[in-house]
Amino acid sequence: MSTEKRIPIEVRNLTFAYERDEKSGTETTTTAVPPALSGIDLTIESGTVVVLIGPSGSGKTTLCKCLTGIIPKLIKGNLDGEVLIFGREIAQDSSVEISMLSTQIGFVMQEPDHQIVMTTVEDDIAFGPENSMMPSPEIRALVDHLIADMGLEAKAETNPNNLSGGEKQRLTVAGVLAMEPEIMVFDEPVSSLDAVGKAHFVEIVKELKAAGKTIIIVEHDYEVFDFADRWILIKDGRVAADAIPSAIPKTLLERELWR
Repeated sequence: MSTEKRIPIEVRNLTFAYERDEKSGTETTTTAVPPALSGIDLTIESGTVVVLIGPSGSGKTTLCKCLTGIIPKLIKGNLDGEVLIFGREIAQDSSVEISMLSTQIGFVMQEPDHQIVMTTVEDDIAFGPENSMMPSPEIRALVDHLIADMGLEAKAETNPNNLSGGEKQRLTVAGVLAMEPEIMVFDEPVSSLDAVGKAHFVEIVKELKAAGKTIIIVEHDYEVFDFADRWILIKDGRVAADAIPSAIPKTLLERELWR
């Protein structure tokens, strides 16, 4: 699938409601809960940094799961509208698989432990490329590059369970980057980091942007990303504001986040 001269992300009138199983005796019925997303329209240009802001439960993570195909490929529910990645509709197209999307859009979850699968740092980074049948010499070169880029040279043979929180995060970023996606999605990446860890992650984002990556970040601590191209406020599953950071009143954000 060619990505040349195509918009990385287009969302058109996206509405999504999770399903809830209810048991009555021996019978189980599935019902839809109120929509987590309602009528989302969004276009994200190539090479931009976008920060999604909003209170817990506003739909930010749900939107990310729709963008990465987790919804509805793995998490089912009632979905209407379209999600296009580089011009191809992924939400309604059953032929599009998660493995295919992972080479175009990478998702770094809030909890690094959920994405770490191997028993050494270098093996964990190599996991995706190996499953994609990349030639061994290319995998070795890629792993060495990412380990150095993420400052994990001294931890290459370490069990990830023995890493710090910040190191685990850098490992998951490296593991996603190993699939060489053009789009990176981060769900609350600095929520558990100290000031040093936050500063290091900000530098990672700036380097990814300089490399031409398109980046989406869900974050309550949004002010550390004041260099972003756009801040988007999500409220009750809808886009409430979308502008450059300086154009969105801080009082509006604080009112919505802490209401």
